Amino acid sequence: MSLNSNCGEVGGCGPGSRQHRWLAADLYRHRRDACTLAYTHHPRFSSGNEHGSRRELRYLWKLLDDSGAEAFLSGHEHDYERFAPLDYMGRRNSRGMIQSSSESAARTCATGAS
Repeated sequence: MSLNSNCGEVGGCGPGSRQHRWLAADLYRHRRDACTLAYTHHPRFSSGNEHGSRRELRYLWKLLDDSGAEAFLSGHEHDYERFAPLDYMGRRNSRGMIQSSSESAARTCATGAS
């Protein structure tokens, strides 16, 4: 599922926001699906020094993680990173989601370039 990580431009990403309510309802409707993958432009976690982590995405991550989502993909940061399963605060959790960030992958998908 695609999420808007420009939280300020969409009324927020926290509890009670339109996007948070939509995500909760959509995850509930698809609770029996075999796999859930979410993607945003900005990463929830990043060790990059260009932009860094987006703390405002923690509540969307928590909804995804609590529902059993498997993966979170993002771009924006100017590097490639892949994280072990994490909870919404960035703590290692074997039942958490993995995150992969790659600006070049995001750019390739958006432009069709290879």
